[in-house]
Amino acid sequence: MPAHIAAGVDGSLESLAAADWAAREALLRGAPLRLVHAWQWPARVGGVRPTDDTQQEWAERLLEEAREHLTGLHPDLTVTADLLPDTPAPALLGAAGRAELLALGSRGLGGLTGFLLGSTALEVLAGAERPVVLVRPGEQGEEPSRTAAAHREVVLGLDPREACDEVIEFAFAAADRRCVPLRAVHSWNAPWTAPPRHPVLASHTYAGGQPSPAVDPRHE
Repeated sequence: MPAHIAAGVDGSLESLAAADWAAREALLRGAPLRLVHAWQWPARVGGVRPTDDTQQEWAERLLEEAREHLTGLHPDLTVTADLLPDTPAPALLGAAGRAELLALGSRGLGGLTGFLLGSTALEVLAGAERPVVLVRPGEQGEEPSRTAAAHREVVLGLDPREACDEVIEFAFAAADRRCVPLRAVHSWNAPWTAPPRHPVLASHTYAGGQPSPAVDPRHE
């Protein structure tokens, strides 16, 4: 399959937000979008599980509605939809391995609390060898047709002890596509002479071009 962006869709608001975000990312990259859904779910405990035929029909309708929605919003975007006959985590890991990037929905807790992850998302994050992006409803950002100023800056968390060139390259590329600044941040514990309850945060912002020597990945 040619280079593409993938998004996991399960009918939840979170997954539909991820599909919307993935569509915009695909447009930025000039790549097609692939929607995927794993329909061979484990048996439910204490509930009624639909037959395979009913479950597959529901999954096919779900994918087709999502595909029609996105092609309606983005007529120039090529969107395909595939049912993956496997349980969610292995199916999504397989989809991630064939994509440039996989987008998944996440129920955000708001503010600095971060993301609430299910077991499937955790397993995919732990096992994927390609980038995985978690998207919260209401955090999708602006449409690509808006001005570049509408996009938020990209933030890169750096740990000099565990530098990752692929993550650094990903952050620079994301900022470049959106024509926004890239902010690199690194936190560490304050010296023992300072109050330990106050962490120290260092931050460098790049407005494009070459990174400053302070955190240039070539010198790490």
